[in-house]
Amino acid sequence: MKKRGFEIELLPISLSIHGGLLHDHLFQYKNPLHSGAAALCESRLAALTSVFFSHHSQCIGDFDSITPVPSSRRAAPLLIAQKVIALRDSINPTLNATTENNRHFDPGRFQVTRDVEGERILLFDDTFTSGSTIFGAYAALAEAGAVIVGPLVIGRHFRPDKDDSSKALYSWLKSRTWSEDNCARCDGERRDPDSMI
Repeated sequence: MKKRGFEIELLPISLSIHGGLLHDHLFQYKNPLHSGAAALCESRLAALTSVFFSHHSQCIGDFDSITPVPSSRRAAPLLIAQKVIALRDSINPTLNATTENNRHFDPGRFQVTRDVEGERILLFDDTFTSGSTIFGAYAALAEAGAVIVGPLVIGRHFRPDKDDSSKALYSWLKSRTWSEDNCARCDGERRDPDSMI
């Protein structure tokens, strides 16, 4: 996927279908109805991430550190990454969010907080919706000289009722069964080579 001169090959752990179970967990983790909801969803999202890493670490590639994408006002994926044993020792927060997410690409939205020249950084986020957050974080790290691995997101959000391309994607997905043994990279099956899955 391309945006303003940047091209990324997003690696989603799963699709977050609007109104579905993963979407609900991601929403509750960010906007909890009560104090226990965020912790419960955080643990479940960490478990999903852990299962993915145990099966697909080779699909991600080699990296020196993990940078969770921060948020200026909500729970950030750092809390999830800290619960995943395979990730815990590699976490090195590298970005500060300087502005709120307004769903528009803003290369100045993040500030790099340390020297990352030549470092292979796994960029990790919880949700990909419009792409503005991931692209902003990617732009800041790339400009600072980092080599970005991933980016890895827990849920690639989409609404089956939003437009024709989402309806077609949902129709394609309904005929497939989720398996922890396959991911968007190792399985090699995509609805469209230029799409996000």
